[in-house]
Amino acid sequence: MRLLNRLKQYQRLWQASDGAPQDATMGELAARCFCSDRHMRTLLRQAQETGWLDWQARSGRGKRGTLTFLVSPVMLRNQMMEQALNKGQQHDALELAQLAPVELRALLHPFLGGQWQNNTPTLRIPYYRPLEPLHPGFLPGRAEQHLAGHIFSGLTRFSQDSTQPHGDLAHHWEVSDDGLCWRFYIRSTLHWHNGDAVTTGQLQTRLEMLLT
Repeated sequence: MRLLNRLKQYQRLWQASDGAPQDATMGELAARCFCSDRHMRTLLRQAQETGWLDWQARSGRGKRGTLTFLVSPVMLRNQMMEQALNKGQQHDALELAQLAPVELRALLHPFLGGQWQNNTPTLRIPYYRPLEPLHPGFLPGRAEQHLAGHIFSGLTRFSQDSTQPHGDLAHHWEVSDDGLCWRFYIRSTLHWHNGDAVTTGQLQTRLEMLLT
């Protein structure tokens, strides 16, 4: 992750004087960051343009310039994490965090869970790998199946303490004597998250998709 690498380089420069102004040559700064003088000049220019530090070079080979820090690495890390979370880039935020679990949980909590954003219901959860679209009935992974089970409703649903299904979208159902005809009675008060009523035609379309 490019931002994390830049933050680490900034921390190496900061630690040499614990944030106090420094007089150093370009070669000395490059040695701290394990890079070439040319790359060090690029890093200093980028950091100066983003307002992280101020570098005043002095003309002449081997001359010492003055490096002044304008923001602490801790503040930078928090800013980067907040920007990543606001963009929904939880993986980047976790890479940047490098915190103890309790601190990380406190930092992530305001950005996770169910929220309304731009008039749209949004659910944010930390996940350990890229997440494919959650299409019920077509998910090979157990973790994805578990998530889908908490997000989507079926005609019926199983509970942990029973091997028999109970009603979910349907409040009652009947089966013909030969077992070939099933009649489900759908709850009349069903609505989508945006308030639109759920129709039997929509459920039929989904069932036909599963059968196909």
